[in-house]
Amino acid sequence: MAERDDFYLIEALRECEEYFDNRADAEYFPDSAAPRPNEEMKLLQVVRDAIRKAGA
Repeated sequence: MAERDDFYLIEALRECEEYFDNRADAEYFPDSAAPRPNEEMKLLQVVRDAIRKAGA
């Protein structure tokens, strides 16, 4: 992949990171000792992992 393409990919991932970061949350339920992440929190971790692996 060309360096320019990498730039656009990383920028897109950073936009996703910001979007999911503003919506990430976890809920506590009486039957669970740990909080349960919402879908946005799960996807935020996927995006952050991808950014890290891209070396950004």
